[in-house]
Parts: sequence; structure tokens; C-alpha cells
Amino acid sequence: MTLKSLIPAIIAVILTIIGNVLFFRYQFKKNKKWKILNQQLTELLLPLFYILKEDGFDISECIMDEN
Repeated sequence: MTLKSLIPAIIAVILTIIGNVLFFRYQFKKNKKWKILNQQLTELLLPLFYILKEDGFDISECIMDEN
């Protein structure tokens, strides 16, 4: 095999590695963004849940009461 026939294979390998690195970086950023959003929502809604739970609030009471 000559060097001319190996050049396309080398280019393909290099582009594949670069593509994989970029894809995994994108996936990591996307997952990190969702984790941050999930954490923010938890911090926002958890105190409300405890307040409603402590007061004995039941959602079924609101559904049954049509007024």
C-alpha cells in the first residue's frame, strides 16, 4: 500500500474522532442543562409541596368541590 491510498483512511479516522468529541461535548452540555433545570424546579417546588402537605391539603378536595 502506498501513502496515497492511506490518506483517505487517515482523514476518515481523524474526522470520526473529531465528530465523536464534538457529539459527546454536545450531549454533556445538554444533560448538564437538564440537570440544572431539574435542580432549580426542585428547589422551587419542594417547599410548596411541604407547605401543602403540612396543611393537610388534598388535591382531590379541590376536584370534588365544584364551587
